[in-house]
Amino acid sequence: SKRATRLDAYPGTAMVLAPDAIAPGGIPADSGALAQRLASVGTTHFGPGRNKLFVRGVIDSGFSGPSQATTGQYLNETRLTYNAPDPDLRLYDIASVEVLEGPQGTLYGAGSLGGVIHIVTARPELDRFASSASSGFTVTEHGDPGGDVAAMLNLPLERDRLGLRLVGYAERDGGYIDNPLIRRNDVNGITTLGGRATLRASLGDWTVDLGGVVQAIRADDSPWTDAGPDTPALSRATPERLDYDDAYHLADLTISRRWGDLSLVSSTAWVSQTLTEHYDGGSGGMDFLVTQRGRTTMLVNETRLSARHADGSGWVLGASLLDNQSRIGRIGMTSEGTSSPREQANNRVGEATLFGETDLPLTARLTATAGLRLTTADVKGDAMVFIGPSTIPIFGTPISVAGHHNETRALPSLALAWKGAPGLLLFARYQHGFRPGGFGISGISGIRGRAYDGDRIQAIEMGMRYGSPGGSFDLGLSGAWTQWDDILAEVVTEGGDPITRNIGDGHIASIEAGIGWRPLAALRLGGGLFVNRSRLSDPRVDSVVVRGQALPNVARVGAQANLDYAVPLTGRYGLTLSANLRYFGGSHIGAGPLLDAAQGDYVDDRVALRVGDSRRGVSLQLANLQDGHANRFALGTPYRIYDPQATPQQPRTIRIGLDTKF
Repeated sequence: SKRATRLDAYPGTAMVLAPDAIAPGGIPADSGALAQRLASVGTTHFGPGRNKLFVRGVIDSGFSGPSQATTGQYLNETRLTYNAPDPDLRLYDIASVEVLEGPQGTLYGAGSLGGVIHIVTARPELDRFASSASSGFTVTEHGDPGGDVAAMLNLPLERDRLGLRLVGYAERDGGYIDNPLIRRNDVNGITTLGGRATLRASLGDWTVDLGGVVQAIRADDSPWTDAGPDTPALSRATPERLDYDDAYHLADLTISRRWGDLSLVSSTAWVSQTLTEHYDGGSGGMDFLVTQRGRTTMLVNETRLSARHADGSGWVLGASLLDNQSRIGRIGMTSEGTSSPREQANNRVGEATLFGETDLPLTARLTATAGLRLTTADVKGDAMVFIGPSTIPIFGTPISVAGHHNETRALPSLALAWKGAPGLLLFARYQHGFRPGGFGISGISGIRGRAYDGDRIQAIEMGMRYGSPGGSFDLGLSGAWTQWDDILAEVVTEGGDPITRNIGDGHIASIEAGIGWRPLAALRLGGGLFVNRSRLSDPRVDSVVVRGQALPNVARVGAQANLDYAVPLTGRYGLTLSANLRYFGGSHIGAGPLLDAAQGDYVDDRVALRVGDSRRGVSLQLANLQDGHANRFALGTPYRIYDPQATPQQPRTIRIGLDTKF
């Protein structure tokens, strides 16, 4: 909330996950762990570093294009990405993860249509030395083995004044997809290398944090398979490796100060993400292999002043500046080895923003929250397309578009919170969100460059919370109606190229429930349910999208259940057990008949067991116990949309690990 709001006073749906809920027993976790633990959080399954996270069913498509993401992702005070996919940072040495369901336009601006995922890392401790490490060995049925190692080092360079915290990790996921056409098995192994560093200086009333993140994901091949009736399970026949690389870099500087109830925070960050992918061109296309390269660089600053009073009320006032540049290009290669460009889109967005929000106590139990964000977005860009011999450079001028436009948006919010009884909060909320437009390739059969409009979203939410997470009992219920106008989405041309279009207007009606119960001191049970009905009410994509069609990638039903149990053994040692079940309902891959392929409707299960004390332990994790191969994502390459494709669950996997702290 950007002003230290207590969860029992926040007028909206919010979830907070502790480290043990994300990665029990020191087991490595990525963004997929959030979807595993929260019923309203979802992810696509293109592969780590290529996925898109979404909240409350607000997602435009499974592809990443020049349009901004629908979910805002933050690491401490820093925005992680703008239009690039989820960087999938490893959640090691994490203090908590907060999820605010959207839209969150007033506080977070463009790109928070579905909500905000806020990762809070453990900060440097200035008064003591500390370290931790974990390692594990993984066996995947039908596949190659893997392993992981991670470590943290906290160094007080000058006691109570200067400290450094370092985190490093390496992970290898064994492949399990076979490609008999090139006579290789287990082709889709993934290597992840990364690290974080934070230098903290305490200068009297001021705190300065200087940090950086580096991560590289290298996938040997894509995780999809052929899904024809006569195709062997976990198998795909493509003439080339379809590898990809995701390189992510972040540098940030955060300066903060407190004066009693007042708090000042100023954060500046530079972010760079480069994703290079290879797609099979399909037997019917001119190109044998298509290479797509996307690069995003972002410079952003936010400075805010906030207050939190003893009675729970507060306010925040801030300003932000953002500059984001993105470039996406595709090159085709024939079987003879010749190459030629297909498309290219360049976009640059500059945003200047003022925002504020305040809590207004109306009575002893009733509080109103009102806010407003004023944003000016300056968008400039160009796009070119090369299709066929009439438009490749040696024969003529490519089809292109270039332009510049400015958008000014006012994003109001209003909420009411009523504390009806001890531990009980009733709330209602109204909020806006938006994404600016840009320039890209358009047209399903007649391809051309085109400027596309931004989209807008507004939502009304009502709900209640009782109790507090971690207590003896807590319950949360909410319902929301979301109206989404001029939806920006990536659709696919007849030739297979993803393009950006305004596909029409739509709405989402959703109901959500979460419960936690501690029947015994050592046992905690929890669960969640998410039900939604999404519809495209006014399609505008040349009959490719059907009126009344559900929005893509969003399952009608999602459910989650978890069990956490801890019991002492002998001496200082104890046993902890964590079990999690997640049901992902059925959905379809995208907009229109060409992408109306079914996916989902499966159960994912994980069980983690740890024996040890607070400083060292041995752990065992089992995932996908039934060894299911359900289709999580029905598209591996858009250039073979006429062929059935599937992205199966990772087969049964066992990990044995060690963790220690000093």
